[in-house]
Amino acid sequence: MMSLQRVSAIIFCAWSLVSPSFADFIVLMGGGSGSPTTGDQFEGVANEWATHPVLEIPGLQMSARTTDATHTLNANKDEFGINSDIVGENYEAFDYGEVMELYFDKDVELSLLDFNRFESGDCFVLEVEGSDPLEIENQNLSSGINDTYNFAKALRVSAGTTIRFYVRSDSGAVGMDGIGLQVVPEPMAATLISLTGISLLVVRRFSGR
Repeated sequence: MMSLQRVSAIIFCAWSLVSPSFADFIVLMGGGSGSPTTGDQFEGVANEWATHPVLEIPGLQMSARTTDATHTLNANKDEFGINSDIVGENYEAFDYGEVMELYFDKDVELSLLDFNRFESGDCFVLEVEGSDPLEIENQNLSSGINDTYNFAKALRVSAGTTIRFYVRSDSGAVGMDGIGLQVVPEPMAATLISLTGISLLVVRRFSGR
């Protein structure tokens, strides 16, 4: 009969093959040539979908684009935004009329959004396909050096579901630094967790005889 240690080792190896990558933060602002970020990969992308691996989260891929051929994603050293032909626009931030769309290849749960230059009276909108828009105003942000919005409850977004980011018509320009999220375990991984517990109980029972 297999020992408890051997069964545990087998289960661990199987788990390592299917366990998801749990995330903390996707960096959108540029990191430069020495330390590229996920945002850097989308530099210059216009209204055609581009897909790249999320550098901060192995195993996760992100697709993104703007909604206008004359608008391009712009990863800067201090913040992420959209560059466009809108008169007076801030190339390093989101102005009214500039929209970024993105989706992931796995189910995720959004936990926070990290902003920049979010002033009083500004309003940033997150709109998940099929859901009502979420309007985030300055007073909803956490205090501190970095302007972050923490979701009261993690926002679940299914793989392939489009998320839109933009500012409200009466808002000033708002930049983004990144997105905090967690990859949702796939059903196979959840099943393996249950089987692991059952297997260990069985081994302990018989090894105790």
